[in-house]
Amino acid sequence: MSEASNIFWAAFGGGAAAGALIGIIELFRWLASRPLLKVKVELGKIVGEFPNMLSYTGLTEQASQIFLIASNPHLAPVTVSCFGFDYKQPKGERMTILPQIGYRFPYEVAGGKELMQWTDVEGILSNLRQNGRRPSDLKCAWFKASSGKEFHGKVSPKVIIALENVFQTANY
Repeated sequence: MSEASNIFWAAFGGGAAAGALIGIIELFRWLASRPLLKVKVELGKIVGEFPNMLSYTGLTEQASQIFLIASNPHLAPVTVSCFGFDYKQPKGERMTILPQIGYRFPYEVAGGKELMQWTDVEGILSNLRQNGRRPSDLKCAWFKASSGKEFHGKVSPKVIIALENVFQTANY
């Protein structure tokens, strides 16, 4: 191989390595800045004017509210237009929940912030019974962005069990 050929391949290899490094950096930048919401469902009750999230204790009478929480771990803001629950069967059926007083939708969830919405346990259980459903039919909670993208979070077994206990003992 000639000296010119060696220089060419050395330069080519260095350029390829630099390009790959830039590509990896851009991939990480895109992953960190893309719109994302993490969705959780919690049971608790509101104390005073501020929501007090209670951990599951097994005492269903302590939980008078269902909280749907959308947290944005990335930098890009996400504009939420609606939210609710999906049922397990048949596909496509869902329950949409109205926003609480004080929130106007669409609502922008900035990077590093969260949106917490809540509804009465009695209201959800009454809605389930009217539609021939049970709490075990709840598949996931969702928030829908104005762009059309949906973000989902499973309803935990602890929440389902607590709702089932109240559903069986009450006449909703």
